Amino acid sequence: MSFISRVVLVLQSTLVLTVLWLGVLGSPEAGVPSLRGPSDQKRPQFVSPALSLSKAVSLPSVAVSPIHAMSRVGDGLPLGQVSNTSESEWTYGCAPVEHQSMCSCYALDNGLLIDCKITAIYQMKDVLKLLISQPIKSFSVISINQTLNSLPESLFQNYSSIEQMYISLPSLANVSVESLRGLETSLKTLSLVNSKLKVIPKTAISILKSLSTLDLESNVIQEVDAYAFHGIPLVSLNLQSNQIHSLIEYSFGGLENTLVELILIDNKLERFPLHALRRLKRLETLKLQSNQISDIPDDAITRLSSLKSLDLHSNQIHHLDSQSFITTPKLVTLSVANNRLTLSDSQAFQHLLDLETLDLSHNDLQVVAFSHIPALRSLDLSNNGLHTVHLHSLHNIKELFLSNNNIQRLTNETFVNTSRLSVIFLQHNAIQSIDYNTLHSLHHLSTLDLSYNQLKAIDAQLLKHNTLLQSLYLDNNPFHCDCRLLSLYDWLSLHSRLLELNDKEDMVCSQPPTLKDSSLLSLHAIDLCPVPIISLMEISKLASTQVSTRWEVQNDTLVGGFTLEYYLPSNRTPPISQKFLGPEERQLDITDLKPENLYMVCVQANGKYVRSDVLHTDTNSPQYLSSTSSKKCSQVRTLSNSERSVISLQTVGLVVSIVVFVVLLITLWTILFTAHKSRAKRRRPLKVQEPEEYITYRHFSLPSSENVYS
Repeated sequence: MSFISRVVLVLQSTLVLTVLWLGVLGSPEAGVPSLRGPSDQKRPQFVSPALSLSKAVSLPSVAVSPIHAMSRVGDGLPLGQVSNTSESEWTYGCAPVEHQSMCSCYALDNGLLIDCKITAIYQMKDVLKLLISQPIKSFSVISINQTLNSLPESLFQNYSSIEQMYISLPSLANVSVESLRGLETSLKTLSLVNSKLKVIPKTAISILKSLSTLDLESNVIQEVDAYAFHGIPLVSLNLQSNQIHSLIEYSFGGLENTLVELILIDNKLERFPLHALRRLKRLETLKLQSNQISDIPDDAITRLSSLKSLDLHSNQIHHLDSQSFITTPKLVTLSVANNRLTLSDSQAFQHLLDLETLDLSHNDLQVVAFSHIPALRSLDLSNNGLHTVHLHSLHNIKELFLSNNNIQRLTNETFVNTSRLSVIFLQHNAIQSIDYNTLHSLHHLSTLDLSYNQLKAIDAQLLKHNTLLQSLYLDNNPFHCDCRLLSLYDWLSLHSRLLELNDKEDMVCSQPPTLKDSSLLSLHAIDLCPVPIISLMEISKLASTQVSTRWEVQNDTLVGGFTLEYYLPSNRTPPISQKFLGPEERQLDITDLKPENLYMVCVQANGKYVRSDVLHTDTNSPQYLSSTSSKKCSQVRTLSNSERSVISLQTVGLVVSIVVFVVLLITLWTILFTAHKSRAKRRRPLKVQEPEEYITYRHFSLPSSENVYS
C-alpha cells in the first residue's frame, strides 16, 4: 500500500471516529443514540427543586436527539438518561431551541421552568412553540426592547399548565383579556413588572380564577379603582414603586376574605389608608415604606385585628402617642424607622401586648423610656441621638440595637429587669464608663459590641457573670494601657476565642505615648504595669528568739503575695524556713529563733507576671546576699538570753534626730525671744525727770481770824 493510500485510510478512519464520537455526545446530526460515558459525568445536569438554580443548564448545552434525549415528567431522570421505559411513555424534557442564547430551561419534578431574555415577540412565540407539548410550570420573560408595548393575543392559548409567569417589558402599557387566554384555571402567580401600566389591568386579570399572587411593581399606576380586583382570590398583592397618591374605600373590594399581604412601598401616599383597609379581615402584612405618611389616625371604629406586621419605614411621622396603634392591637412586628420622631411617649405601645419586634432606628430620639411591652423580643434604637436609655421591665427582650447614638455611660440601672438579653450592639457611641454591675444580671448574654467608643479602661469583673458570652467586640477604643487595664488583659488572654482576628489587631493603645498604636494583646503584662519594687526592708524589735520585719512596696498592682524566708547562712546546707503572706501584708514577727545567731532574712514579691528569684541559694555563691527589685535580703543577729532588747540603728537614729530637733527648736526660740525683748526695751520712750517736791509752808494755810470769829 502506497503512502498516499495509507494517509487516505487514516483520514477516513478519523472521520468515522469523529462521527461516532458526535453520536456519543448526543449530537442530533449524528443520528445515533447518546450514551453517557465517564467523561459525561462531569457535565452539568438539570437540577431538582432541592438544588440551587445556579447549577441548572442553559439550553445551548442540551442539544440532544428528539427521540433519545427524553425524560418522563415526574421521573426525575436527568436529560439524556436512558431508561427501560418504552418510547410511547416518554415525553420531551428541555428541548433545543433555535435561539440558543435566549433562554434557560430548568427541569423541575412537576414541569419545566423557562427563563428568557428576548428582543422581539416572535422569539417568545418560537420558544413556546418548541415546548408546546411540555408541562411548563413557570415562564419568565425579560426584554430590553422599548417598542414592545403589548402582549399578543392567544400567546398562551395552548399552555394551560403554566402556574407562574413573570413578564418584564419596559414599554408594556396594555394587557388584554385575550393575551392571558388559556391561563384561566392554572395561573397562580402573575408578575407584570418594570413596565408602563397606568391602571390596574382589571379586565385582563378578572379571568384568572386561580390567581393568588399579583405583582405590579415598578409601573406608573396612580389610582386603584373600586373593586379593581373583584372576583380574584388574591392572597398577596404587590403595588410597590408606583405613583399611587390615595386609595378609596373600596379599592380592595372583593378581597375582604382572601388578602393576607399588601405591599404599597415607594408610592406617594400622604395619609395612612385606614378606610381602604378597614374591611380586609384576613390582612396580616402591610408594607407602607417610603411614602409621605405623617400620622396614624384612629376613627374609633376600625380595628385591623388580623394585622401582625406593619412597616412604616421612611415616612414623615414625627410623634407617637397612646392612640397611635390602637387600631392594630395584634401587631407582632412594627417598624417606624427613618421617620422624624423626636420624642416617643412611653405609653405609645401599651396596647401592643403581642409585639415582639420594634424598630425605631434612624430617627431623632434623644430620650426613650419603655415599659409594659410584655412580649418584646427585639428592639432597634440605632442611629438616633440617644444620651440615656431606660429599659425597665422588658422581661423577654433578647436583642437590643443601640449603635450610632450619643450614649456616654452605662449605669447599673440601664438593663434593669432585662435578664434575657442575649445580643447588645453599642458600637459607635461615646461611652466613657460602665458601672461595675451593669451586666451583672445578663446571664444569657452571648454577643456584646462596644467597639468605636471612648473607653479607656474596662474592669474584667464587668464580664464575670456573662458565662455564655460568644462574641465580644472592643476594637477602636482609646485604651490607656496601664495597670487599670491589667484585669481585662488577663481576661482576654484566657478568652481570646471571643475576638475576631481583625478585632484583636484593632484593639490598640492610645496612651501612654511609648505604647501608642501597639496591639493590646501583643504586649506583656509588665508593659502595662511596672514590676513591683520592694523599696524598704526594716528589721526591728530584736530579741534572743524573735525579730520583727517590715517592708514597703512600690507598684504593687502585680503583687499576688509575698514569700518570707529566713535561715542560718553559716551552715553549708541551711534548713530554710518559709512563710507565705497575702498581697496586703507588710510586716511579720519571726519567732522560734536561736539566740546569738546570724540570720539571713529575705522578702520576695510573688505574682503571675513577677519574675521569681531563687531565695535560698548556696551559701558559697556570692548571689545569696544579693537583692533584686522584687526581693530584699538583710542579715540580723539575735541577742543573747541575758541581753535586753536593743533598739535598732534606725530607731536610735530616729530618736536622736528628734532630740536634736527639739533642742535646736528650743535654742532657736530662746534666741528669738531674747532678741525681741532687747528690741522692745530699746524702743521704750524715756521719762522726763521732774524735781522732787518738799513739804513747805505753802502747803498749809491757817484760816484768818476774820473768818474764825465772824
